Amino acid sequence: MSLLLQLVFVLVLAILAVLWRHRAPFHPTAIPFPDRWPVLGHLVPLLKFFPVQFDYCSDVINSHPGKMMQLCMPGAPVMLYHLNPAVVKHILKDNFDNYIISPRRQAVFSELFGKGIFGSNGEQWRVQRKSASHMFTQRNMRGFMADVFAEHCDQLVALLDSHAETGEAVDLQ
Repeated sequence: MSLLLQLVFVLVLAILAVLWRHRAPFHPTAIPFPDRWPVLGHLVPLLKFFPVQFDYCSDVINSHPGKMMQLCMPGAPVMLYHLNPAVVKHILKDNFDNYIISPRRQAVFSELFGKGIFGSNGEQWRVQRKSASHMFTQRNMRGFMADVFAEHCDQLVALLDSHAETGEAVDLQ
């Protein structure tokens, strides 16, 4: 290959990389996430801020007037994160049928979530949500449930810490 042809090839790749980086966002409005890389999406900034990635993402979400963030990762669909209570209510309650859990995601998370509220769609999800809604009332949450959750979380953290020190596997079922 001649040197000129190699330079043209490199120049075309560079132009494609710039165009890829500045492509239109997934959502019609400009949903933020700084440092989008060609092909790698947001993998590089997430790795760069790995020790404080949750704080970093929280800052990005809170910087958007709609309290949302777009995340692109290689090999994964574009993900939208919302902190706006009205949007969360719309997705999880009012218009749930439009936001299904894909069969691929159900298969991936079935070990962890089973066929419960976090791993089901449609009528099965409605039944799960109706059952859970009676438990998670404000009165119950203000009462003993918060204390019980905190106690069980402390026990889980202690268990995970002890297994992390020994390197032993944990069966969470």
